[in-house]
Amino acid sequence: MRHPTLGDQAGQVDWKTVALQVYTPDEPFFFLVRQTFRRLGATTIGRLGPEAAGGGDLALIDLAADPEGGLAAIARLRAAAAARPLLVAAPSSLAGPLAEARRLGIDGVVPKPVSGHE
Repeated sequence: MRHPTLGDQAGQVDWKTVALQVYTPDEPFFFLVRQTFRRLGATTIGRLGPEAAGGGDLALIDLAADPEGGLAAIARLRAAAAARPLLVAAPSSLAGPLAEARRLGIDGVVPKPVSGHE
């Protein structure tokens, strides 16, 4: 995955410098993401609304909870900042939405369900 603050450097991400934005209507999933990234040291974890075009260094889009809204968010985010890394959270059973997300230019998939450890 491309990371805006790493450049050519390999190694660990300094999560204190990363603004994470999350699109999900799933409250337990948002809580899990927020807690997981706080443990990594992230201090900026925001929530993207239905009109997702906000800033941030990295976006995580939950396709499982809202495939149509998630795909629309990906399209808007790609139009606003083509270089921003975008990840989606989705089960492999969502083959159609995942294929469309890949076409729109996501950078990776987090299998869902997911645990904080994963």
